[in-house]
Amino acid sequence: DDPDCRQFYFTTVKVEARHMNKDFRVRIKDHSKAGQPTHEMPGPLFADDTCRVLFPADGKTIPSEENETDDSWTTVLSLADVLPWAEQPRDLLNHRVTITVTSLATDGSEGRIIETKTVSFRAASALGTRGNYSYRPSSATQISPPHHLAGYTSRGGAGDSPPESRPETSDPSSPARGGVGGAR
Repeated sequence: DDPDCRQFYFTTVKVEARHMNKDFRVRIKDHSKAGQPTHEMPGPLFADDTCRVLFPADGKTIPSEENETDDSWTTVLSLADVLPWAEQPRDLLNHRVTITVTSLATDGSEGRIIETKTVSFRAASALGTRGNYSYRPSSATQISPPHHLAGYTSRGGAGDSPPESRPETSDPSSPARGGVGGAR
């Protein structure tokens, strides 16, 4: 939970299963910066078999079929690396960022918004917490509706516990972390 570390600004974006076979456009808007700048990720992007949006591993270049490898794509979006106004990771501290996923038609024209995720990056000290965490730290907290809980009910619904009650792991793609790195 170090705001000087780029992992503090990691997040993933998940779409509903019915959108898995579509192409997407992803835009990131910083509500805390003057002028509320928006950055569009290179694309088109798509989802993996777990419904998480895949981003170019370098955050900038869509790999061509000739140079594509297993390491060309990642489900982890490193906001500190892709936002041009963030010269260093800490530049995003205390910022509220919205990630919008829009479907693309077969002709490449923009369709409708299929997912919106808003995160707010706060240092642990600003949240009134200290010491080691036994559960999910809140370097970034999701403030949009918790779509990842859609199948969960208090009676066990999907037979799963909500991500907030799962123990931490060090693997950002682990199901115990809801597939999310430092950002929620």
